[in-house]
Amino acid sequence: MTAEDLRAAIASGFARFGIPPPRFSQKRYGLGGEVPYVQGNAQDEWCWVRVFEWPTDLTDHHGARFACSVESRGQDTFAALVVFSVLEHFGDVVFDDACYVSSGEELTREEFEILLSVKVEQSSDKGSFNVGPGFRKSR
Repeated sequence: MTAEDLRAAIASGFARFGIPPPRFSQKRYGLGGEVPYVQGNAQDEWCWVRVFEWPTDLTDHHGARFACSVESRGQDTFAALVVFSVLEHFGDVVFDDACYVSSGEELTREEFEILLSVKVEQSSDKGSFNVGPGFRKSR
């Protein structure tokens, strides 16, 4: 998986919810190298995305070739959209240990999408999910 694959997946996931894509860049993470960084339109919409590809002879216990970590101290609906975007293209299950849409459960892609849809709708109705100046989540 390349950085461009990841950027395209994230743009596609946001589009699925009628939300303009966030900015995507590479930034230094801690003492390590550069890591994909996703920034929304509001100050609290951001996250680091780290994707790990298992060696060709190994997979995780679900048979997946990729593992992903999304780290954010910002807006949780934004981070959940990033998680969904990666999951939609590169995985089948997610362990929502950050409790973005559930209370630390393992969810299928479909289960995560249903719960995220509710959360996006609730957030946009309350005005707490910023999709940028002049933009509104399409209905």
